[in-house]
Amino acid sequence: MITNISQLGINISEEKLQLVELNCTSGNCYLENIDEEYFEEVIDTETKESKFINILQNAFNEIILRKSVISKKVSVSLPLSFFKTFEIPVEEKLTAADLNEYLKWEFSKLYPTLSEENFVIQSYVTNNSNNQIAFVFALEKSVLKIIRKFCVRNNLILKNVDNSNIASSVFLQNQPDKDKQLSVFIDNHRVSIILFSKGKFQFYKQKEYKSISELALLTKDIYNEVKERYLKYYTVSAFTLWGNVYSDKLKEQLEKTLELTAQTINPFQKIKTETDIANKKITAENPWKFSSAMGMALRFVL
Repeated sequence: MITNISQLGINISEEKLQLVELNCTSGNCYLENIDEEYFEEVIDTETKESKFINILQNAFNEIILRKSVISKKVSVSLPLSFFKTFEIPVEEKLTAADLNEYLKWEFSKLYPTLSEENFVIQSYVTNNSNNQIAFVFALEKSVLKIIRKFCVRNNLILKNVDNSNIASSVFLQNQPDKDKQLSVFIDNHRVSIILFSKGKFQFYKQKEYKSISELALLTKDIYNEVKERYLKYYTVSAFTLWGNVYSDKLKEQLEKTLELTAQTINPFQKIKTETDIANKKITAENPWKFSSAMGMALRFVL
């Protein structure tokens, strides 16, 4: 663990901004600040730049008026809906440059009305039964530009931007003693599943839902694909549930439909809390809802 580092983790959903501030010294991480603020109106990738930044700024202002931040470095997670995602088989031994060009070409075929030059494209490459597969995440450069401008306006140094499920799943990664782990993340419009094998990224898929009533069956569709492709010779008994959309009823419904036990992880369990911190009740009542912000705060710390 890196010592003597202070960092903000911010999770931006379509409807609110969540913030976590950590200060790590002498091998211990302290929670300096945790808060959230709902936006004046919902945002998406079509929201105009000036309006998008103002909505972010107004929410951020409300938070720092309650407690100022001292960190200058920040990592940000964004909603599932902000990313175009797909998977494709790729040849082994491709150079990083060749892989990037190939992914751009595939993107242009999958999204012919969009220009690949307007997107930042990242991927996780995994091996599955002698096939190498790239799981691809594409984010519009215009969104990244907005996040950067927001950071500059607030004298923050942007270190990293990521998908909210991947941000949460930092708590499942790098655990070689765990064979197979499922991460299920639910936000306002989408559900996504990540499969980790011995702490390594192995599968990702997300789907959009229109009504909460269809969520369990939609999640089962993704899980059935995971079982068919990756769990033929393995079994899992549980999944980790994250996201802002949560209720005991939904948890029970998912458990029944998937025939698995749902578990939640308290991302603050091993973090010390400053005595004067505001909103300490958040860490006790709804800790998992801040998993994305906390995961981003821990970037470059763990």
